[in-house]
Amino acid sequence: MDFFENERITRLYCLFLIVIRNVFSLHLQNILTLLTMSIGAMTLAATLFVGEGARLRLWDDLDRLMGNRVIVRPDAGPDNALLKKRPHALFTTADFNYVKDHLKSANYVVPRYFGRSVVEYKDKHFNLPVDGIVTEQEQEQFFQPIHGRSFSPSARKALIWECLITEETAKFLKINLEEGSTIKVGKQSFHIVGIVPDPPETDRRFQSRIVVPFFAAQLLWGRPGSYDNLVVSWDNSQEMEMNLEALRSALDKCRAPNAYYLSSSQFKLKKRKSIVMNFMVLGATQALFSIIVASMGVINVMLSNVIKRMHEFAIRVAMGAQHRDLVFLVLTESFMLGLIGSLVGIILAVTISPWICHLIGSKISEATQLSPYITTKGIIIPIVVCSLSGLLAGIIPAIWVKRLDILSHLRAE
Repeated sequence: MDFFENERITRLYCLFLIVIRNVFSLHLQNILTLLTMSIGAMTLAATLFVGEGARLRLWDDLDRLMGNRVIVRPDAGPDNALLKKRPHALFTTADFNYVKDHLKSANYVVPRYFGRSVVEYKDKHFNLPVDGIVTEQEQEQFFQPIHGRSFSPSARKALIWECLITEETAKFLKINLEEGSTIKVGKQSFHIVGIVPDPPETDRRFQSRIVVPFFAAQLLWGRPGSYDNLVVSWDNSQEMEMNLEALRSALDKCRAPNAYYLSSSQFKLKKRKSIVMNFMVLGATQALFSIIVASMGVINVMLSNVIKRMHEFAIRVAMGAQHRDLVFLVLTESFMLGLIGSLVGIILAVTISPWICHLIGSKISEATQLSPYITTKGIIIPIVVCSLSGLLAGIIPAIWVKRLDILSHLRAE
């Protein structure tokens, strides 16, 4: 069948051409309405692009800062509630086993030693932090030697004494691995076998550290059957909240409510997450406000056009056009204003998003590596929101057209 032999399709095609003509007519009202709608769509799309980039950056920071892990430290709890049941607040072997049994989704749950000790090297004495790590933590990038090797199986069992040092420690003490250096930690001499990277996001004065096997640290400085710290790790950053909730629940049951506290890195990242969410909420609110203003503009434009074109509509009805055709005409015009505005806004958002990230990075030192991330969601949401806003804004003018009194307008002429 020939396309133009179908009366209904022909009518719709003609109506669509009229819509396109009216939308792209360079009337000041149309231009201002499209501009306002474009600004709203641009703000919404840019917020989604930059916000998604910030969210991805947040998870990168979490991986870099925490390695998908949290450090749990002991506490006596409110009103020293824990000390009413046991003589000390340290984690017991029973606490450790209970937490490990109830965090099946965790990558690992292990004890870790944190302390300080007097370090002697070449007749010089220093007070440095000491980390005691288990085999699972040796696989993390922070404890992968960049020079030398890791602990031997005998060292992990405290049959021989080996240690690792950070880059800052090596520079500070001027240690050369090739010399087969030995360092005295407390009263025990350790053979230095490797150099590991400095801890990220820490002050330089805390980057000089000694790393020893956990069993050696526990044997020398720990309390039998007790642990100073626990470390819980998970496979990916998105599982953080789920694992932290399970961790808190397990600790509350085996110890006492809030008889522990979590590492400051976790709270730092939660604060960053809150900042990202607040940014996205603020940006989305501003965008929606602009879109609402633009929708008011669409209503104004369409009402103005309807009033100006009443005689045209009356003639069309007199010549056989149906009221639903006029309603379709008005609704489609308002819908097209929203759609075109959203497309223009998205193009502008893609253009200015890198500049916004650069501006944020120049004001916030921690956001210097922020970059936008263009997603399908960031494109579809502005299109849907603006198009629907335009369509809804056309309902009032469409109702006005539907109630058109043909005879009164023709008599007026």
